[in-house]
Amino acid sequence: MYNAGADFVQLTKQLKLKLSHKGAIISKVPQAAKTLKSLLNQIGVDYQVAGDTRDLGTNFTFSKKPSIRKALATKRIKTAKGPLNKIVQLA
Repeated sequence: MYNAGADFVQLTKQLKLKLSHKGAIISKVPQAAKTLKSLLNQIGVDYQVAGDTRDLGTNFTFSKKPSIRKALATKRIKTAKGPLNKIVQLA
């Protein structure tokens, strides 16, 4: 995982792109996330380990339990109402 991250950082520098300061490290294994954070920090990438994730617009889950899928969809709809109303007002 570290090698992929390091290669990505190097490619963004070669292409004269910037990594977002809002990036975060997410893992089911907290120790792996902390290790990756320290390794990336050594090459100049200062990301924090996130306890939860942001919705990236994906509308699926890998869970086989319908109750989990329904709960996730409901949560996403509720959290999207505020930003959607703002967009409508600006339009």
